Amino acid sequence: MSAVLLPGSGKTELAITYLSGAVRPEALDFRTPGFGILMTPLMGNVPARPGLHAHDNGVFTEMRTRGKQAFDRERFLRHLDLWRGVRHMALFAVAPDVIEPWQAARLGLASSTPWQATLERSAPLLPEIRRRGYRAALVAQNGLEEHLGEIPWADFDVLFIGGGPEARFACKGNRKGEWKWTAGAARLMAEARAQGKDVHAGRVNSLLRLRQAQDWGATSADGTLIAFGPDIRTPEVMGWLRTLNPGKRTRCTQCFICRWKAQAVVNTYGVERTSIDRILGDQTCDHQGVGPGTDFRPQAEQLLPLAA
Repeated sequence: MSAVLLPGSGKTELAITYLSGAVRPEALDFRTPGFGILMTPLMGNVPARPGLHAHDNGVFTEMRTRGKQAFDRERFLRHLDLWRGVRHMALFAVAPDVIEPWQAARLGLASSTPWQATLERSAPLLPEIRRRGYRAALVAQNGLEEHLGEIPWADFDVLFIGGGPEARFACKGNRKGEWKWTAGAARLMAEARAQGKDVHAGRVNSLLRLRQAQDWGATSADGTLIAFGPDIRTPEVMGWLRTLNPGKRTRCTQCFICRWKAQAVVNTYGVERTSIDRILGDQTCDHQGVGPGTDFRPQAEQLLPLAA
């Protein structure tokens, strides 16, 4: 399979949200459309009141430390419970995945292939995430695009594009050989959108890659660029959003105003928590089309029509 890098057509109709791995005030004050933070149970710098955000699982740290800081199921669930009061501003929570074969062996999973071991490892946590009122995200690893029939589409809400580099994917436009920028990953993202799922692209640290993720159907992405020079990189990332999103509508599932209204409906009418997505459906809005610096919180008073 050859690797593919597209410059971006600029014709994508949906806005993209960017979640920073570094906590910045600009990502917490709601005044920058589509800009938030990605939290984990292992974070040291934890905001008192997060704005738009999502919850990662911390498995990358498990991999990086060779298991010394292993994923802890109970700590992860306590973390979600801690932030349940602002879950309507959370885009998703990520079920644990498997990045390298040694993790699968250490956990005693039936398969050592990361994509298959991830399906096995995440299965018990996906319903736990939903039970707590969060949208559940499943991580896609290299090769998952060849096994679409094995993906439990009904069990999650967001497909998180993870994966890693392979020499066979390396080419001029993808020098690191990252799977997420291959034609196979693009097909997987297209299938996820066809299944009605949001798509999140992990580790996106340039305007070129963010444009590519958006053009391939991603509704959100995350990156760590801001951590390396916050005062310089934060305005840079905010500039990416101003470049890519003007005139494009936002999926209501990605908009904190719409999610706020959906949660209000749940609270008022006693609908079960997992019905937020049914309320939002596949609707789009233009709440995040307002200019930078505008305080658009009063728009939260607008009525959100229930999805049929």
